[in-house]
Amino acid sequence: MKLKTLTPVHIGNGESLKPLSYIVDGQVLTILDMSKFFFLLTPLQRDYYMQWINKILRDAAQIEEEIAQTKGTRHFNPDLFRQKSFEEGKLSLGWFIEKKLRKDPAHFAKKCTDYQVAYTCRPRRDGFKAHLKDIQKRPYIPGSEIKGALRTSLLYDMLQKDQEYKMLQSAYHDLKSTLNNKDLDSEQKKKQFKKMASPQEEQGLERKLLRGKEKDAKFDLLKFVTIGDTYSKKSGCLKIELTKALGTNRRNTKMWLETIKPYTEFPFHLSTINNFSLDVLELKEKEDFFSEERILRAFFQRAKDLLQEEKSYFSGNSKILSEIDRLEMKNQPSAPLLRLGAGQGFLGTTIHLKMLLDDSQLYEETIPCGVKLLKPGWNINPKKFPKIRRITVDAQENPVTLLGWVRIEAD
Repeated sequence: MKLKTLTPVHIGNGESLKPLSYIVDGQVLTILDMSKFFFLLTPLQRDYYMQWINKILRDAAQIEEEIAQTKGTRHFNPDLFRQKSFEEGKLSLGWFIEKKLRKDPAHFAKKCTDYQVAYTCRPRRDGFKAHLKDIQKRPYIPGSEIKGALRTSLLYDMLQKDQEYKMLQSAYHDLKSTLNNKDLDSEQKKKQFKKMASPQEEQGLERKLLRGKEKDAKFDLLKFVTIGDTYSKKSGCLKIELTKALGTNRRNTKMWLETIKPYTEFPFHLSTINNFSLDVLELKEKEDFFSEERILRAFFQRAKDLLQEEKSYFSGNSKILSEIDRLEMKNQPSAPLLRLGAGQGFLGTTIHLKMLLDDSQLYEETIPCGVKLLKPGWNINPKKFPKIRRITVDAQENPVTLLGWVRIEAD
């Protein structure tokens, strides 16, 4: 099969790269191999480098301590924040090469380049979150990410049937009763809510719908579906995008993400194991879920409903609405869309979109109330939950597009 990105996709490797890891060369960041960088320095230059970093960190720490000691008193100086920011801004490899080594950063970096990546808006001192790559610094999409989306889509597809939907409805009513039970303390309520609401804890429904007779995870229906990692691509398909969270009162929600560019194609393998008896596991009625047609249909329906919900959320935002229209046209039963990585949000990683669409009142009486328990400081409107969406923006912070949408095509 083939996966084609339609909007920027970010699947993080847990690493954030800051200006001490790269230099800026025009509209490109050159990420350095730090072992090679230090090899190029003389012993004296290495000592100088460490002294330079330690002095900046020491000065920033002193300012941080002064802020902590004086904040809230008449001795507090608001200019301290600017001073701290100025000190931390000195932690730039390009600045060190140019000002301390007195060499051209771009020329120097050629001797120790790890890889290069373009950007539209230059990252600030917090740098950017790196995309997952192989040992040769080539980005790819892990099969586990695709399989997670398949799992959620198949569960969502199963819930279209009345009998299965009633299981979800029953779970909601049980959760609502728990949240309204005055005999339970908040910790007990939180525990029950987490079991149902998070993508990792939808275990009750998963056991009933995917495991049949045997409740052990090794007999899970998806154990008999294998999805490999996509083939890797050269780093030229990467681009750093500025993103921003909408629907929050927080002042600064900007985040730079290293993403795979739209219209990048990744081949991958999806196969099913057929030499076993579904009868033994009492899963015979789910045999058709192993067909390519059923898998693609599950992706298609869920993507269709997610995009419809996004259209409702972004009403009034003409740029994003035009992007949603484009994605809806691309979503076809034989070549469906799915959403991966950053930007999916609560509805993108769970099955709860089904309840929001079918019984919004029951959804509003449970999920937002549970989240309020977990996040007592949050201002939550039950009729607008989840209220936050992360999108890509331009340098002026104007909306550009959504994150994480890809299309699956059978070769």
